[in-house]
Amino acid sequence: MKHQPFESWLYEREVLTKDQARDLEDHLEICDSCRALATAWTDIEGQLYSASLVAPAPGFSRRWRAHLADHRRRANHRQMSAMLLMTTAGLAVLSVLFGAELLPLLEPAVPTLVAWGGKVASLVANLNMFRLIMGILVEATVENVPLVYRVVLPLSLAGLAAFWVISIYRLSYRRIRKE
Repeated sequence: MKHQPFESWLYEREVLTKDQARDLEDHLEICDSCRALATAWTDIEGQLYSASLVAPAPGFSRRWRAHLADHRRRANHRQMSAMLLMTTAGLAVLSVLFGAELLPLLEPAVPTLVAWGGKVASLVANLNMFRLIMGILVEATVENVPLVYRVVLPLSLAGLAAFWVISIYRLSYRRIRKE
């Protein structure tokens, strides 16, 4: 026996025409399977309509918004990471391609680049040595300077800086006012 469209009509009784409703009732009188389905659906509907609504736990909205914000932040982070990775990979590919073409042009400049690299390394070593020497000098000086001078000197420098800023402000304000 064909059960369609009767099975579908069981779930849509509110939208059936009078003829469809009559055909459905006639079918339910002769079909045990559809009658059992209709009874089960009526019971389930009754349970759904009689069930009480459960309120969410306190703070649900706040937790959900926080979770949503965290989810969006992570998605943005993933997108930015993927974009950075693709950009880096593209630049690496372009560098290899262009580098292979430009390498013969740079061959005469290699000795100059090596010399510059040596000078930069020497400069970095000298700056590091200068930093170490200045650190030793400052340490020795700070140990021998009395506490009063260590407080007065920065305060007087701060006062001079404030005086300088105020002077520049006044000079510029007078110039604007005259114009």
